[in-house]
Amino acid sequence: MKQTLILTLSLLLAFPVYSQSVIKEYRKFHLSVDAGWDFVQGTSNTILSNDFTLPLTKKGFTPGIDATYFFTKNYGIGVKYRFYKASRESSSYSEYTEQTFEDPVYEYNNNSFKETTHLVGPAFFARWSLGSTKWIVSTNAGVVYLHDKISKIQRKEYYGFINKEGLISYPPDFPESKRLGYSDLSGNTIGFTLSAGIRYQIFPFLGAGISANGLFASISKMEQANISRKINRIGVSAAIDFSF
Repeated sequence: MKQTLILTLSLLLAFPVYSQSVIKEYRKFHLSVDAGWDFVQGTSNTILSNDFTLPLTKKGFTPGIDATYFFTKNYGIGVKYRFYKASRESSSYSEYTEQTFEDPVYEYNNNSFKETTHLVGPAFFARWSLGSTKWIVSTNAGVVYLHDKISKIQRKEYYGFINKEGLISYPPDFPESKRLGYSDLSGNTIGFTLSAGIRYQIFPFLGAGISANGLFASISKMEQANISRKINRIGVSAAIDFSF
């Protein structure tokens, strides 16, 4: 977290050299609506059982709104809202050793779930234009109220061995397949968010760009079960930005 704060401050202060030719159309009030796909890296430790931990979703759709009051051409304060919607399906296998068969038998696991996240809160915004071009570097950091929901949690377990044709076959005396379902989980917490990106201002009201977005939060207890969830999510997204 200390490194994250240092990086945020560096991003906020790194570009004053460009401030002499910043944003041609200076507006004190700025409303931005954007939407794009977030490609995520990070960690999560949502443990549902001894052998079942929900992984982090890797890709999601992320629309958002930023409402900002710029008290200078470069710096402002405002409110940000983001919505994240994603799903994840993963599979794994390991050798089954509780019984002995002529050929090695493997235990296969298929897991799937859906996740939605809402976050809203105050943030500090900064922006700089790159010389006299239409390229704009922007960054923001804030504290947000977060609601996270995990739904349609499914886990399927089955057993088999791979035959000579490379297909999964089932021995005559193999454990029964299991299909497990879990209740939906949701929780609320306070988190920290930061973002930095660059966009090309096609028109005064329309831009396109890419950004890196970080979200760091911890839910101590989900509402439907005594389960905690940590979210350390860093994503890269491409989005269309409408400014008013």
